Amino acid sequence: MYHILIPILVIPLVSAKQPNVLFILADDLGYEDLGFQGSDILTPNIDKLAREGVIMENHYVMPQCAPTRASLLTGRHAIRTGFWNGNMSPFSEWGLDESETTIADMFREYGYKTHIIGKWHLGMSSWSQTPTMRGFDTFLGQYQGSGDYFTHIIQGAYDLREDEVEDGYLKDTIRYDLKGNYSTNIYTERAVDLIRRTPQQQPWFMYLAYTAPHLKYQAPRDKQHQYSQHMVISSKRRRLYASMISILDEGVGRVMGVLDEVGARENTVVVFASDNGAPIVDGAGSNYPFKGGKKSFYEGGVRSVSFVNSPLLHKTGYVNRNIHHVVDWFPTFEYLASGGMDSQRDVDGVNIWPSISEGKAVRSHTLINMALFGANDVSVPDLIQDALSREEKLIHIFPDTNFNFLHSNGHFVYRWFSWKLILGQVGLEDCSASKRLVSNTNGTEEEWTYVKISSIITRVQLYNLHMDPSESDNVALDNPSVVQMVATKMLDYVDRVKHIGQRTYSTRGKGNGVWMPWIENETEGQNTIIDLLV
Repeated sequence: MYHILIPILVIPLVSAKQPNVLFILADDLGYEDLGFQGSDILTPNIDKLAREGVIMENHYVMPQCAPTRASLLTGRHAIRTGFWNGNMSPFSEWGLDESETTIADMFREYGYKTHIIGKWHLGMSSWSQTPTMRGFDTFLGQYQGSGDYFTHIIQGAYDLREDEVEDGYLKDTIRYDLKGNYSTNIYTERAVDLIRRTPQQQPWFMYLAYTAPHLKYQAPRDKQHQYSQHMVISSKRRRLYASMISILDEGVGRVMGVLDEVGARENTVVVFASDNGAPIVDGAGSNYPFKGGKKSFYEGGVRSVSFVNSPLLHKTGYVNRNIHHVVDWFPTFEYLASGGMDSQRDVDGVNIWPSISEGKAVRSHTLINMALFGANDVSVPDLIQDALSREEKLIHIFPDTNFNFLHSNGHFVYRWFSWKLILGQVGLEDCSASKRLVSNTNGTEEEWTYVKISSIITRVQLYNLHMDPSESDNVALDNPSVVQMVATKMLDYVDRVKHIGQRTYSTRGKGNGVWMPWIENETEGQNTIIDLLV
């Protein structure tokens, strides 16, 4: 057990009526892969919550795990957190910048207890990067991004622990006693226990970050049969993936049940989302009807299946088609926690409670991403001119514009009303399911086929998502004025990009067979005691 002295800030409650907030984040969940979306995957608990709440049809995230989580916790776009350049590896010696105020920090300012359960994935090379040093009172889960659901091992080292702050100390306990237990069930039981133990008068924020259905695709054998026997499709990966989602659905049902049991449901806001789309290239998940998947800036990678459920909503039981972004949750939750005050912090998100609760649009556009693949060199070739030079019919619309700040293999992706503009190199091969991934009505098996799409179709892509949600018809040549207008919005962000230097990596964190922070231990020579629960 590691003991680290840290300061604790305690601020009185604003109001006894402050709502609890439960944010449930699935991991690599496909846009289609819930029952209420038309899938044959069994998710009755989630379906009920979605249909009785507000389904968010246009909720944007980043196309990978860590970048979305960084934006959720800070309310800031990836260009400002340093995660615009992609994901973290288990050996990264960097993470969410320690200068960032997290959503947990914010909740604690308003007197909330803050809990994180499941996946962290925002840095662990030093103790100062870990969850209970970033505003959370308790943590049970894994520091890394993925691992075995039963052994809890990633890259040869154990990664399941419990951290909490008590009497000014961070206590870190390696939970070897949970080895062999299924991760999703562990996280569900933790959430149930915390809700039961929390006094009714104490408001709380719970970030329930399930690792399912992120690969490895694993589920208990009895659950595999229970939840996939009705499926016609024979793909073992698809059936395992479906079972993982159904087990997650069981967990959501249990958590909602305990909220009812303790009388907290009436004062709790529940948000459900996925961190990105499913990685459809491995044949498990479906982002139908969208093109692309995880790691892609097409809709299948960045449109998250999402909904909100709460008795506090004024309008429920409908599909909300307003534009929302994961950065919006920070100011929205501050609005709720503060009793109705708008956030004065330097965040990119906006308060979307009026949109969710009453259907009033509060934003018409959002940045999806802007990438500077060229590190800190900003005097590199102009992305727009490079892009448009490949489309001679468009070059005339930027006669006097100097966008000399992006490398030619960077990109800019932006949603404006129904339009979506992609400039530059999206960088990864995308593929789309050619048909919906469910059983045919005649009962015959429908295997999946994919349509491969070149990694760079063109450096100027414009889609009308209302008419073409699958992004199959690039209408840039027919709408040069729209391309010009949306492209100039890059100027709003160029000075806000967090430039990143050389990043370092090390295997020292797994040296003793369990993942441990290594930088502060070595540089400060801290004395530590390890508690291994077996």
